[in-house]
Amino acid sequence: MSAPRKYPQELRDRAVRLAMESDRPIAQIAADLGIHREALRIWVRQAQADAGQRSEQLTTVEREELKRLRKENNELKRANEILKAASALFAAELGQPRTKWSWWSITCVTASGPVPVCRVLDLCPGTYYDRKRRPPSARAQRDAVLIEQISDVHQASYGTYGAYRVPKQLRRQGVQVARCTVERLMRAHGLQGVHRRDRQRTTTPGETASRPPDLVNRRFTADRPDQLWPADITSLRYTTRLTDLGVVASVGSVADSHDNAMAESLNATFKTELIHRRSWRTRDQVEYAIVEWVGWYNHRRLHTAIGDVPPVEYEMAYYRSINTPAPTGAR
Repeated sequence: MSAPRKYPQELRDRAVRLAMESDRPIAQIAADLGIHREALRIWVRQAQADAGQRSEQLTTVEREELKRLRKENNELKRANEILKAASALFAAELGQPRTKWSWWSITCVTASGPVPVCRVLDLCPGTYYDRKRRPPSARAQRDAVLIEQISDVHQASYGTYGAYRVPKQLRRQGVQVARCTVERLMRAHGLQGVHRRDRQRTTTPGETASRPPDLVNRRFTADRPDQLWPADITSLRYTTRLTDLGVVASVGSVADSHDNAMAESLNATFKTELIHRRSWRTRDQVEYAIVEWVGWYNHRRLHTAIGDVPPVEYEMAYYRSINTPAPTGAR
């Protein structure tokens, strides 16, 4: 379809004057002047509206005003959307230099274009184009490498490691990185560790049940591995089995949370890092997951209490320090 012809304003005025002042048909006047008859009819109706002869039609001045208001309204809507998005993204960085906002203008190019964004944010468009042409900074390049390494560590930890253990694991792998850098990148990419839930009381001790003596007496330290095992056992069957294996049972005082704190801490970690984070369909599925988690917990999970190393590594280091072969179960 061909584009509509544009007639000179002088020709339009002459055609309208002839149509309104003479008795000749509009079609004939349009043919004589080489104008489309429908175009001439539109011009005549608009001239009549401007002269106050057509109250149902807007005048030229009113049309121009309506066009201006619509354009202004669209610009205000776009500016409002830009400011909303900018305030959400940079609420924590309002005190930063304005050039820092040019980063956000890049993200808005596809939506509003760089010029409107820069105008609303009071930035020079040249700032955007300069940033677009500039190669990534050394920090940006290192961040791109680090976030992949951080994601690998986070995934390998079953998604449990946060900004405390991730940098420690990276340092064990030979990657020197500050904790604040890990926090920044994890926050920017939506990665976070797990946190324990509030403790709930699940058992109530019996008043008349027989109890082994308290041999530990809150001395929760040991001179060597496998000397003291905290446990949370309420079943007679398991207690009997431990006795058959030569394990001497020791039970703390009633209603004393300190005596059971170490065992409950492990239980809480187990539930937080594994059980409560997934939906389980079958018993076999739970058992397989527990086997995997226990292997990871003993061989790869970093433990703060023993210097941020896995338990097996810590135990092997102990036996090396005394020049004694480690037991088979410790390897």
